[in-house]
Amino acid sequence: MPSPHFICLDIETTGLSPDRDKIIEIGIALVNLQTREVEKTFESFINPGVTLPKFVTNLTGIKDEDLKDAPKLTEIKDKIISFVGDLPIAGHNINFDLEFLNANGFDLKNPRLDSMDIAHIAFPKERSYSLEVLGKKLDIKEYGRHRALKDVTVNIEAIFKLLDIYFSTNNNLDKIADIIKKSEITWKEILLFASKNYKKTLTPQPDKKTPKDISAKITQATDRALIETFETNLIPQNPELRTIISTPELTEENDKSFQLLSPNQYLDRKLFDALLEKPSLTADETTFALKIISLGEKETISRRDLHLSQNTKDLWFDYAHKKFPQEIARKMSASKIITMDHFTLARITLKNEEILKNAHLIIGDIDEFYTNAKKALTVMYFEKRFATSDLPQEVKDKITMLMAYVGMVHEKYAEYYGLKVDSQIESTQEWAKCKDVIGKITDLITNLPESEEKSFLTFLNSSLETEIEITVNQNGEPMMTITPKNIGEILSRKIWRIPAKLSLISSAITFKNENPQGKFLKSILALPIDTTVEIQEKNEPYIETVSDLPNQKAEDFSAKVAHKLTHELPTLEKPVFVLTNSKRAAEQLHHQLALEMKEEGISILAQDISGGLGKIALTYENSPETSVLIGTYDFWRTMKPDVKTLIIFKLPFPPPSSLPFQDYALPSTMLKIKKIAVKAKKIISFDNRAIQYL
Repeated sequence: MPSPHFICLDIETTGLSPDRDKIIEIGIALVNLQTREVEKTFESFINPGVTLPKFVTNLTGIKDEDLKDAPKLTEIKDKIISFVGDLPIAGHNINFDLEFLNANGFDLKNPRLDSMDIAHIAFPKERSYSLEVLGKKLDIKEYGRHRALKDVTVNIEAIFKLLDIYFSTNNNLDKIADIIKKSEITWKEILLFASKNYKKTLTPQPDKKTPKDISAKITQATDRALIETFETNLIPQNPELRTIISTPELTEENDKSFQLLSPNQYLDRKLFDALLEKPSLTADETTFALKIISLGEKETISRRDLHLSQNTKDLWFDYAHKKFPQEIARKMSASKIITMDHFTLARITLKNEEILKNAHLIIGDIDEFYTNAKKALTVMYFEKRFATSDLPQEVKDKITMLMAYVGMVHEKYAEYYGLKVDSQIESTQEWAKCKDVIGKITDLITNLPESEEKSFLTFLNSSLETEIEITVNQNGEPMMTITPKNIGEILSRKIWRIPAKLSLISSAITFKNENPQGKFLKSILALPIDTTVEIQEKNEPYIETVSDLPNQKAEDFSAKVAHKLTHELPTLEKPVFVLTNSKRAAEQLHHQLALEMKEEGISILAQDISGGLGKIALTYENSPETSVLIGTYDFWRTMKPDVKTLIIFKLPFPPPSSLPFQDYALPSTMLKIKKIAVKAKKIISFDNRAIQYL
């Protein structure tokens, strides 16, 4: 290798924006790859010239007095550049650190070594790849300090342990070496060196949970409970019927049922083998391939076997099945009990109603089915999606042209991130060009054999009433999303009328003063009003409204709420969930509460602020009795904690739509709140509108 050395670097900042926020500390180490020794270090506080936000002190322990006599970044710039030289720079999510430095007068073009890549390779399926979580899993001392040089030290130890784990626990070292040799990944030389110089080690085992830990674990989908209930009570009464159970998401596999995923959730081995035969591999292809290789020779590899990084998520669909693989089709035919999530049920029954015939369909959490079905029926169009397909080149060229016109529409008319294609946009010359190309694509694909790509392209010119939105991804590429408006009608034709028996279960189907009960939910799902929905859990929490606050639109509303919560949170039964109407509101409350609550022994876990969802979930699981979660309904829906106290910051009504407020925004919001509070003993609302509906 060219050099046996690399740099490891970490910074602490006042926030997440390289353009707005400041660097307050830097730590750097020079590492010898061959000896695994740190040969020298550099660390320094940096005076940012601004007062530190409370949440930064809460996270790092750094205070304003620590920085007042520290040098400015410009004063140590030359030392940093000299220390780093032209060596590769490693770090956990290193792009964050280097983008901050480059936004502050540096021009570091060194090769970047993101240790997140190594973590993903060594551990194919982890809920969190944060340095703090990895430090604990790898039994590294002093992890999670959020101090620059401490994090650098932890990161270095983690890198070597992760490399040792990967190479000592894989039996395909020759195949792995072949992948690395033709890779463009910046880790190439280090990976090749490690493949011949690793230390034998054992993969860390999952933490053994005590009964208390298990009972406190975040509530996941209820498919196992449903299976046990219906296997005992219903299935014996209908021995001639296959039972299909659908819940919002699936939990771990069990031996009582067959879990069915969508076809594109299964890896196509032939396509993957073709990837390995390519003469060269990009960095993302390398990470993807090394993760798959580590799973061994499993008969079936599914998306559930992996946690893919953001960069490799799109790659999965390039190497996934378009139809059910034969072994899955056989199991599907032979299984008496099949479980699948809502998304899969909605997606596969569009093309294959046969699976529901002569079946008893049981849908848990039916109140969430509309949202999940809408996602399943939504089609996203972007050029790359069709680039590697078997479509004729003429069709691909027309798709390229279409997306170019779509980009022009967005550039000219979009004021924000997304652009709704309404009647005004439809009347423009640019959209007329889009429609013209769509017509030509439709003509070209008419006689093509049936395929997933053809069905997606046919939907472009569908007679269904649809909503179209144009956005641009992080790479500046235009995307077009098309969603049917009449979701309920589609469900009525494709699902409700097909099974021999239909059982629906929910914990939230109605709200105060709705008449008849369940009217809204049954209406959007196109279910007859007399359809029976079994109530899974009934709960009547105590409701308290806080009225002595300024108007919700007042600038100090959030600060006033936070002030009240600092006094009330220590006495409230945990876990507490604070429901906000936006991520921004969750961020504000976190920053106002975190430091003071930390001194009370309470963890404030806020959406997008306290780490990724996996890290937040693990933190919560370890101490639910001292946790306060803050976020939107989507955050709760992903986490699904057993809330004992629900606090409503502001009612999270959806954006205005063409539907009357009383017909959609109000009932959909009330059902969400009822859902969150299904096990709550108390609801506290800082929005005085809530009391009349709860």
